[in-house]
Amino acid sequence: MWLTLLIAAVSIAVSQSQGLDFSVSLLSCVNHNETTNTSMVIDCDGHNVDPRNLTREIDLLLSDEELRGRLTSLKISNTPLTQIPMSVCRLSNLVVLKLDHNRLTPKLPENCFKNMNNLEILSANYNNITALQNGLFDGLWNLRRIYIDWNQISSIGPRVFTEKAGLINLTMVSLSHNLLTTLEPWPIDLGFQRSARRPVIVMVRNNQIANLTKRVGWHYNCNMSQSHFRIDFKRNLLTHLTDMMSGWGLTKNDLLCLMRFREGHPLSRISFQHNPFICDCRDFRYYAMASQFVYSGIFQRVYCDNPPELFGMEIARIQLIQFICELDDGCPKGCSCSFRPANATVHVGCSSNNFSSLPLRLPPLPKSYAKYKLDFSNNKLLQRLDHRPYLVNTSFLDVSHSAVKGISYEAWRALTNIATVFLNDNYLTRVPRKYSEIKITSKSISLYENLWDCSCDRSWMHDWFNSDSVHFCDPSGVLCQTPERLRGMSIMMMNKEDFCVDRVQRAVTMSLLAVFGSVALLIILCVGVYCLRTWLHRIWNCHPFDRDECIGEDMDYDVFLSCSSEDQDTHGRRLQDLIESKGFHVFRPEVRVTDEATAAVQRSRRTVCLLSKHFIKRFMRFQINVI
Repeated sequence: MWLTLLIAAVSIAVSQSQGLDFSVSLLSCVNHNETTNTSMVIDCDGHNVDPRNLTREIDLLLSDEELRGRLTSLKISNTPLTQIPMSVCRLSNLVVLKLDHNRLTPKLPENCFKNMNNLEILSANYNNITALQNGLFDGLWNLRRIYIDWNQISSIGPRVFTEKAGLINLTMVSLSHNLLTTLEPWPIDLGFQRSARRPVIVMVRNNQIANLTKRVGWHYNCNMSQSHFRIDFKRNLLTHLTDMMSGWGLTKNDLLCLMRFREGHPLSRISFQHNPFICDCRDFRYYAMASQFVYSGIFQRVYCDNPPELFGMEIARIQLIQFICELDDGCPKGCSCSFRPANATVHVGCSSNNFSSLPLRLPPLPKSYAKYKLDFSNNKLLQRLDHRPYLVNTSFLDVSHSAVKGISYEAWRALTNIATVFLNDNYLTRVPRKYSEIKITSKSISLYENLWDCSCDRSWMHDWFNSDSVHFCDPSGVLCQTPERLRGMSIMMMNKEDFCVDRVQRAVTMSLLAVFGSVALLIILCVGVYCLRTWLHRIWNCHPFDRDECIGEDMDYDVFLSCSSEDQDTHGRRLQDLIESKGFHVFRPEVRVTDEATAAVQRSRRTVCLLSKHFIKRFMRFQINVI
């Protein structure tokens, strides 16, 4: 009641001196329900208050020493005030000061808070403050929380929140929704005086912070005591953690020290959610660190804004091999060049680029241990591979589906030391024999689907592919194209003699020799049998005509014996006796031919004529007489 009467008296006095309407005085802005003897709430929401008169009323009201001594909490909100009344700055016993929803600009007054040694909470949200100057909070060792959100703060003095300011109990600094473009490392500095249960929390959400800077002579090393802090960078313009750490002069090891773990959780934490992170290889060391220390959570719920292929993906879930950096320096025209730190390779993609020769220059290797991975496939004008210095530092080379017809000796020496080489689907027909003398250390060289010439002078390739088969990809698939007889045959699987010998021709020749030999042998056999037929008949006791042709017929005689009468007694009788001694029935006619003799011929199984000169003469006379 006492404070209310005092406010009313002040309002009437000011109104009379200025001729103002009592309805818009300080009395109308005081929230009597929340105002007590130690707490005052001034809220002019819905009232049209003149800022100068309001300032005079507040100064007059707070000129009362008793009131200044009692007041521990002051809230002034929804007023047109652009500056804090000086009387407020003399309230040395204030514990809570809230100046939200006013028009304070551009800065809070210097030395205003110098005497507020008991101040614990300071709030100035929703104003037009543009900067926080050095020394603003010096000596406020009881200050615990600062809220200056929703202003237009674009700069903070480098010594506002340093150890020299004496803010030993400060645990909350909220500067969200301002225009900050950078941040000094004072959150880490304040964290040294805090504990795991009482870390300093710095909220800088929804600003325009794109990088971090270090204007004061502050340096960190892992031998320092543990700093306990929480920094919330959500919804800013940060793109690379590397740039942030560089801005604060920190290394990866420094970050690991700051993010020390206790019971599986980091003692300090930094949040980067909803920043336009560029997920290339610049932050790879931090991505690799986060993959090893999964409890850090530094990239959890942090999503990529670039490159397009990773847009919207959570960094913590992206495979390390997917983080790449585009390289423009030295990249051949029409090619894409990128560095992948996950496997330490520089990828050069020049597929289907109509190269007629290998590029003379490539982007330099970012690391001494890095290797090139080259894709020169589908270049239909590329007919020859010449040596290039970068082949020595290459681990993968693809020149497949091109028109390569030849490879220089120096280039081949380099290719044999590259881990993986694709030379398939080209126009290779041969390689000089001296190439086979070079020791191959490659894990895989693809030479299939080329136009290999398997002429007789290339038979050494059979031994080459077999002896170095472990270094070739699908060596059995390297097939002959010429000559026609060997087309489609595997150089490795075929016999070495096939290079010089036509198997088909040899088979035909052998077949013809076998046929002709068999025919000749048969002819010789037949001639021999014919020539030796008499001897054979006698040896084997057989004759082709020694057979009974009258089986089943009724014959009177076995033999009809015909001979000349002059031989009748000399040979005829002896021959008849010999035949009859064998059990045969013999008919021998008389001297003249009679009907009985003619009938006997027809009734005899055999006719035997004893040919002699007498018989022949007689036979000739018989034919002449018949004619």
